[in-house]
Order: sequence, then C-alpha cells, then structure tokens
Amino acid sequence: MNPELKHKIHSFISSNVPFPMRNLIDTKDNFVIHEFGNGKYPEWESIFTDHKFRRSLSLGIREKENLLGGVEILSLEEMAFDSGENFLYEEILSDIHSSLQNAKTERTRIENSKKLQFQGALLNSIEVPLISTDDEGYITYGNRSLERILGVYKEDFIDLPIGEFLNLPPAVLERLSKEEFRTEIKMKIFPDMEVPMLLASSRIRDEYGNPIGTILLLLDITEQKKNEELIRSSEIKLRNLFSAMNNGIVILTSEGIVLEVAPILKFLLFQILNVVIGENFFSLFVQNVAEELKNGVKNCLDSRRAVFLDLLIPFIREQENFFSIKILPLKKYRENGGEAVMLIFSDVTQTKLLDKQLYETARFASIGELAAGIAHEVNNPLQASLLYLEELIETEESDPAERLKIYKRIEAASVRIRDLIKSLLDLGRTVAREKELVSPYYILLRACELIEVSCKKMGSN
Repeated sequence: MNPELKHKIHSFISSNVPFPMRNLIDTKDNFVIHEFGNGKYPEWESIFTDHKFRRSLSLGIREKENLLGGVEILSLEEMAFDSGENFLYEEILSDIHSSLQNAKTERTRIENSKKLQFQGALLNSIEVPLISTDDEGYITYGNRSLERILGVYKEDFIDLPIGEFLNLPPAVLERLSKEEFRTEIKMKIFPDMEVPMLLASSRIRDEYGNPIGTILLLLDITEQKKNEELIRSSEIKLRNLFSAMNNGIVILTSEGIVLEVAPILKFLLFQILNVVIGENFFSLFVQNVAEELKNGVKNCLDSRRAVFLDLLIPFIREQENFFSIKILPLKKYRENGGEAVMLIFSDVTQTKLLDKQLYETARFASIGELAAGIAHEVNNPLQASLLYLEELIETEESDPAERLKIYKRIEAASVRIRDLIKSLLDLGRTVAREKELVSPYYILLRACELIEVSCKKMGSN
C-alpha cells in the first residue's frame, strides 16, 4: 500500500468522522456493503479519489458477540460481490480469527509463565520450608528452603506421599485431608539432627471452593522452645524469690480497684483481708487506715513519685501490727489501662518491737550514766566535807575563828549537796527551774579549798 495512503487511512480512523467500518461497529451487523458515490460517506471516499473504487465490503471478526477486529475490502469491479468471493472472504476472516485467538492464547501463556516464574522465585526466596500436595496427599512442590534444611533434592520427594516423607502419624495425616490446623512434630534435618517443628497446614481450593490440595509450612521452633524454658525457669525463680519475701504486693487503679495481687501465701495481712482482684482495696480497712491509703495514692499520682507510709493496722485482736507501705506510680500498667499504682506492704512489727527494746536499753544506759554523774557530783562536796571534819577532829583546833571557818566550809559543802539534789528534783518537774550564773572565781575558790584540806591531811603545808 502507498505509504501516503496508509497514513491518510490511519489519520481518518483516529478521527470521529463516520465510515463503513465504524458503522459496522456501531450497528453490530455481520457485514456492511457501501457503494461509492451514494454520498453517505463523502469524507471517507475523498481519500480514495485517485483509485476509482466502486464499492467496499466491511466484515467483522466476532467472538461471542464481541468484536475482535474487522476487514474492509475495496473493489474496483463494477459487478457486485458474488457468493464465491464471499466464501473466500469468510475463510480469510476465519484464518484471521484463528490467528488472533492464537496470538491471544500465546500472550496469555507468556503472562502466565511469567507469573509462575515470579511465584516460583517468590516461594523459593521464603526462608520457611514449604510443601504442596495434591488432594490425595502426594507432594507436588517443595521450595529451596525445604531442600536446604532437609539436605534433599526435588527429585527425592516429588510424587512421594507426604506421610512417608515427613514420617507423620496417622492421626495427623487424617486431619491434613479434612481441616486446617497446627501441630508440633519432631523432624530430622541436615545433618542428622532432630529438632521440634511447627507444622501448619492450609487447604488449597479451586474457584468453586472444592479442595484440590494442601499447603504445609514447617517452622523451626527450637529457639522458641529455649525461650519458653528460659521464661519458665525465670518464673520459677521469681516465685521462689517472692515466696521468700515477707512482703505483700498489690496493684490498684486510681480509684482503689485491685488489678493484681502478688501470689505470696505467707503474707498474713493479705490472707486475713482476703484480697481479691476486682474489689475495692480501701474498703478492706478501717476508716482512718483507708483515708491514709487514699491520700498516699493520690499524692503518688499527683507527684509521680514514690510515697512512703508507716501505719498501725490492727487486723488481729490484742496485737499491734505495724506496716511500712511504699506506693509507686505505674504510668501505663496495661494497654489503654490508664494510671495505676503499686503498693508494697512490709510487716515491720518485729522491727518496731526491736526498736522499742533498743530504746529502752539506751534509756536505762542513759539513766546509769546520769546516776554515775550524780554520784560523782555528790561525792566531790561530800569528800570535801569529810576532809574538813577529819581536820577538825585530828587537829583539835582551839582557835574559835579557825573552827568557825572550818564549820563554814562544811556548811558550804552540805549546801552544795542540797542544791544538787534540789536540782535533780526540779529536773523531774514539768516547769524548768531558772538557771543561775556561777562565777569562775567561786569554782576556783572551792577547788583550792579542797586541795588545801587534802594537802593538810597528807601533812603538807
């Protein structure tokens, strides 16, 4: 075909101007015959002015009433299209239809092949071993992870029964053909190691919902088992640790509702109060203790800091029980759980009793030290008085003035003892006695007199 004419035809088809083939498309007829010169499609005829065409036959290629394409035959003959030509044209259309179908089929095959290649590459890239079987349980596919972990090739397991390949018990095989489930199995992997595996199965169904096979995933749960054992061991250790502690732990909402109670059976307070999850914790105590706890919880939540309380909680008759309570804020105890607090109760009754005994012991020790000091203070003037009396008796002083002087010293020592005892009596009274100033000269004078008497007794002047 003339390239110029070909270009004109393509340009015309791209426009919205009517022509015989477009009429065929719009009317859904099997064919359209157009006689040139009848003035129905002047724009279309103007393209072929130089070729003197007489008529055209437009034939559509259809499949199930869907137009796949079309052919327009232009004739220079003056005679109309006869039946022989029409049969030939139908054969040509049939061949074109077959070619279009083959092209469509080939295109679909190539697309499906690409999809299968992609899906195969995707399945092979999965690190989890994957197996597919038909409805009778024979293996139809296994990815590369399965080959690598088991140390086998596809030729070794394709078309094998899944029960024989994985050494599955009859109960598991029966469930595989009926339902989707998960179960733990033991498998030998390369190189000859037995490990725990999680077998997860899923049924494959066609577009009508009929089962046509099964997909199995094999998950190595060795690390999971180790972690479970580690968690179980840690839990046992924590339980033993908690059971050895003489503490009660409870977690409350801001309103005092119990969320959790530490499983400590030896904590007597919680046993007697019977603390239960969901109850109002404050209602288990007398009013004054409940108010102290409420205020402590409120202060803890407001300040976002730990609060400490020391409370006397009488829960056994004729006994005083003291508890130290530490209140800790929990910003987010549970997902969407709001604020909460943790209360740690410690029974400090024995500690309080020991503190009281220690206080009494220290008190008696202080009294002993005080008594020793008092004895020392009384002994000094008493010794001075005795020395003066001995001097008076031994020297037989005849001078009245000297004797009076000795009497005065004995009197001063006695007065000092009296004042000391009086001060001790005043110490026990609620109203304190006014303190008196003492001159240092007086203290030195009394000391010199005592030294003088001692020297005379020893025969020194």
